[in-house]
Amino acid sequence: MKILKVLEGGLLEIKEIPGELKSFQKEVEGLIDIVAINDKIDLVVNDEFLLNGSDPTLFLNNNLIICGNCFFRNQDGDLTEEQINYLFRKMRRLKNGMLVWIGNI
Repeated sequence: MKILKVLEGGLLEIKEIPGELKSFQKEVEGLIDIVAINDKIDLVVNDEFLLNGSDPTLFLNNNLIICGNCFFRNQDGDLTEEQINYLFRKMRRLKNGMLVWIGNI
């Protein structure tokens, strides 16, 4: 499955991974939780960030801060080019390397 991974320092990476739980856990380096971005796109995050000391990587609206590695996925399979472009348009990198989500989820 094609995903858009958010790395520490505000870097983004498009990559292919198997669409299974173990692969999701490997990408976020721990147990996962899923945040719905819209009716087609989810954000998969590390559920253990408070325990492992991950640094903040993405600020979403409603004061939701995502820490550590995370990635966006299409609920139906590969992210489309249109979805990837949408995600790139919705995020801005701050001077400190953090990403901030622009607008509402």
